[in-house]
Amino acid sequence: MSQRSKRELLHTTIRPRYLKANKAGKTRMLDEFVAATEYHRKYVNRLLKNGPGPKGCKKKGRRKVYQGETVQVLIQVWEICGCICSKRLHPFLPEIVAVLERHDELQLSPETKALLLRMSRSAIDRVVLHSFIVEFLLGILSSSWGPF
Repeated sequence: MSQRSKRELLHTTIRPRYLKANKAGKTRMLDEFVAATEYHRKYVNRLLKNGPGPKGCKKKGRRKVYQGETVQVLIQVWEICGCICSKRLHPFLPEIVAVLERHDELQLSPETKALLLRMSRSAIDRVVLHSFIVEFLLGILSSSWGPF
């Protein structure tokens, strides 16, 4: 029996009858559904009582503000500056961006530039940390371990 047919059987036929039945009828329906689907009895009991769980869980927490082009530009600036920490990078970010734009190293839209220049030190750390970890792991995994 496929997942779709099990779900259809549960929602269209068994669950509405289960909710209206008495205790003996519920026990019988529970036994039948367990035999047909080979689900665990307690799981079937929860499905019949509560219905299906939420389909698409909404991600908790705040929306990402810095993503896409802003992150790529920040990582590029961070690498040009020698991968310095955000404590040292943040105060000079406006000046570095201006110099890089003047020498045609960066071409930024006004929105991206505004987002980049309003980043806090901790936001820079969060964005750069992912890049640093990926580069570090790729460096370890691609290098040889032995003396040869």
